Amino acid sequence: MNFSDFTSSLPIKNIYLDLHEMATAILDEKLHYFSQEQFSVDIYKLAAACEIKVYDKDMTNMNLPENDFLVEVFGYLNTYYGQAIYLNRKTRNLTRRYTVAYHLAYCLLNGSNVQNYIHYLIPSSFPVDFNEQLCHILAAFLLMPVKTVDRLMIRYKERVFSSQMSFNSWLDYLGNTMGIPAYYTATAFERVRTLHVFLNEEHAESL
Repeated sequence: MNFSDFTSSLPIKNIYLDLHEMATAILDEKLHYFSQEQFSVDIYKLAAACEIKVYDKDMTNMNLPENDFLVEVFGYLNTYYGQAIYLNRKTRNLTRRYTVAYHLAYCLLNGSNVQNYIHYLIPSSFPVDFNEQLCHILAAFLLMPVKTVDRLMIRYKERVFSSQMSFNSWLDYLGNTMGIPAYYTATAFERVRTLHVFLNEEHAESL
């Protein structure tokens, strides 16, 4: 399954279900994730299992694409000398984890395309490429499997007093447990919530 299998005219339900199936298969095959009791996904181990190297790099004086609102570059994927993800040395650990997941998603969806390229993650710019949105969805499903979120909801209710429960405290708990920065915790959780609707519909239709 790669970029060519998806178009902006494809129903969003199909996109979510297909990317969820892809993420689940990769996590199971490469990490045996679902046969263990862990919560946080070892995204660096997953990248290594997919033969993608990860490096740190000083990006202070980089020559970047023009016409972008450049506040910060989290990293980029470079395939000219083998598949490698370069992380901005100044970004924090949780942001680096998301950056690896995003670029891993891009590499996986690019499939067997042998054309060399460099792809940046510049979160402050407006996206113009539909494929970027596919990568964010797949990255969310790689870092935040829906079954794990369901387990964590139960755990959160058991460990937090009802008087202290709030949506923000739940997102903090979810992000800290799964190792995802606050902004991407919120966006990933929203994608997982949408996926849950589609999975429930599929389950109802199979009864």
